[in-house]
Amino acid sequence: MSLQANLKGRLRNTSLLKSHGLMPVFEAVVNSIHSIEEKGNADNGKTVLRINRVTQGSLGLDAKALPAIIGFTITDNGCCFDDANFTQF
Repeated sequence: MSLQANLKGRLRNTSLLKSHGLMPVFEAVVNSIHSIEEKGNADNGKTVLRINRVTQGSLGLDAKALPAIIGFTITDNGCCFDDANFTQF
């Protein structure tokens, strides 16, 4: 019996309340911290969270308006997301 799952299907069928919209980002940052600890790099660990926004299409005269967020990129210097880690994920 295979324990592999269809990740795209699972994500599509997973509901997330709007009030918990940043929970996946929080989980990813926690995973990044665990990855750094697993590598034994806690003293020099580094996690970078980048907010990806829509490319600016207007002159941006309204200083209060920020472009829409389209995603997040999280990088770290922990252990790699190899096949074994992907299987656990």
